[in-house]
Amino acid sequence: MNTNLITLIPSVEADELAYLKAFTKNLEEDKLHLFISLYNNKRKKTETILLCCLLGFVGFAGIHRFVVGHIGMGILYFFTGGLCLIGTIVDVINHKNLAFEYNEKNGDRSNDDGKRILMFRNFYCNIYVYPLFFIIAF
Repeated sequence: MNTNLITLIPSVEADELAYLKAFTKNLEEDKLHLFISLYNNKRKKTETILLCCLLGFVGFAGIHRFVVGHIGMGILYFFTGGLCLIGTIVDVINHKNLAFEYNEKNGDRSNDDGKRILMFRNFYCNIYVYPLFFIIAF
């Protein structure tokens, strides 16, 4: 069931793949596809984070922190020049970890969103679709 995860998520790293396999091991096939589509829309690629980190060397320090949701650190980096470029250098080295932490945090949110979508779909079918079939049948 989870063997197609690597083909459905482009440029997934090994640690992220291991996390996703453990996270989705008990999901049914339709819920797995819903989770993957939500997760793909929210995940950040490591290349994007690296590119935003490198922008810190040309005067736009902290953009990568805004991208991963660390607003306070982004403001601090912006006004201090990436903490005098030392913080930017450290983040260039650790860009994969920043992306993985962001994706891991949003994996939980994607699963919650998927549950809400399935609950809405079931509610909608129970209220509107199934009675309509009943009326048409008679």
